[in-house]
Amino acid sequence: MGANKIITWFQIPARDIDRATNFYTAVVGGRFHRIDDPHGGKHAFFRFDQMEPLRTGGEIYQGPREEPSSSGVLIYLAAPEGLDAAVKKVAPAGGQVVMPRLAIGEHGVIALIIDTEGNRIGLHAEN
Repeated sequence: MGANKIITWFQIPARDIDRATNFYTAVVGGRFHRIDDPHGGKHAFFRFDQMEPLRTGGEIYQGPREEPSSSGVLIYLAAPEGLDAAVKKVAPAGGQVVMPRLAIGEHGVIALIIDTEGNRIGLHAEN
């Protein structure tokens, strides 16, 4: 499954896993499988249809060494209901839009947000 992709997994750090999962549920329709690990970490795995082998998996992770950042690596999450719909949900869900809709030619549109944990995250849609 991962052989055709450069990114095989992503992890979004969180200070408050409940607040973070609520945010991503509201903005991108995330559904999560939650577990706690024996080292004090809390995982919320993004759930997706197992019939979509080209999707990259990821999680929100609250752990003792994780620190959210607005200046580190930038990942883009799909906005399945369209970029404008996702961007409208950011502020009510507790986040901030830092770069509004930007057309990127044939590749669609993007926006940059800060989530409830302080992470800079990109949103992407084809329209």
